[in-house]
Amino acid sequence: MYLIKFSFILFISNILQYLYSIIDIIFISHIVGDYGVVALGNSASLMFIITSVSLGLSIGGSIIISKYKGANDSIKYKQSITTLLFLSALFSIIISVLGIIFSKYILIFMNVPKESFNYAYDYIRIIFSGVFFIFLYSSISSVIKSSGKEKVSLCFIIIASITNILLDFLFVYVFKLSVKGAAFATVISQALSFLLSLYFIRKDIVFSIDIKIIKELILISFPCIFQMLIINISFFIINIMMNKYDVITGFTIGLKINTFIGMISWSIGETLSILVAKNMGERNYIKIKNTVIFAMFFNISITMTAVIFIHIFAKNIISIFYNGDDKTINDIIFYLRVCASFNGIAYALMYVLDSFLIGIQKSYLAFINSFIDSIIFKVILSMILEISIGFIGIYISMAVSSVVPSIIGIIYFLMFIKTYKLNKY
Repeated sequence: MYLIKFSFILFISNILQYLYSIIDIIFISHIVGDYGVVALGNSASLMFIITSVSLGLSIGGSIIISKYKGANDSIKYKQSITTLLFLSALFSIIISVLGIIFSKYILIFMNVPKESFNYAYDYIRIIFSGVFFIFLYSSISSVIKSSGKEKVSLCFIIIASITNILLDFLFVYVFKLSVKGAAFATVISQALSFLLSLYFIRKDIVFSIDIKIIKELILISFPCIFQMLIINISFFIINIMMNKYDVITGFTIGLKINTFIGMISWSIGETLSILVAKNMGERNYIKIKNTVIFAMFFNISITMTAVIFIHIFAKNIISIFYNGDDKTINDIIFYLRVCASFNGIAYALMYVLDSFLIGIQKSYLAFINSFIDSIIFKVILSMILEISIGFIGIYISMAVSSVVPSIIGIIYFLMFIKTYKLNKY
């Protein structure tokens, strides 16, 4: 089935994209140690907030591009690509300038441990200087994938990932640039991805922007942006809360490992949004229903397989990221036991159903669901439980945060089936 094939390619693509930060941590862990790892963990939580804008725009853009492709409207198809790139460039420049100016004050607000502060400051300023490449590559990648050429996008990511590893070795090991070297490697690799993908889609760029498409893109993208923002702001706040505990290194690495599980849902969800949007353009509602049902069961199966694998081989997996003291290794294992367990079922359901909502252009409903997951549970419940049981309360809140949103998502889906009278199929 196309969903499986497309999801697998996107999963590999997301894994390779995520390797940028993972490779940085592996190199820095072995060269700088715990202080460098904590610096990258805090920097990552900040950058996730920034890239929320890029991801939101890319998701909204892929929905519109897929819709016009499904409707065989080549003019609006190309105009939507140009509009997406224009908005991405505009936002990236604004964010880059603001980030470079205020990065020090943001890190102070985050209460980054003093031993890690300079490392984090060096890393984040260089990353902010490359936000333009990060944003534009994300947008162009969504264009390529929405056009059904996901294998091409994968090839570009493979090239960039290999480049990142080689540059990490060169800058961190050979030139001894520490975290600065890791940041330079990431920015240069993203720039390479951007240039390769830009050359590939050059014929689809028409220097014509339709104001209606801008409005449509904003209408769909902004709820996606806010959705991504509140998800990443919740982790940003949690990172601040965790900075005062001596398990922060274990939390940072545990979260990185757990993110691999999340990538399964992200990949299936991204594929589902594109397929649903295309089917909406074709008005094929029965296919939407069947695809969503299949995606739910498929996502749960794959996610739980990954959870079981990580629990069985936890120490082997941890050794890839960290080779330090036993206490930190046990901290990582404890995090995974609580936050990467049966809650994966709820997360898998929530993400598929939110992606379905985005695909039918009800992204504001997905935003509401994410608000419940991220703010009400991850943040507010964490603050309440932390008072009585410390960081364990934060872990519990993270573990149960997807339960209520997954139930709400099921209700939304059943309402869709009823609206289009699909019950008999």
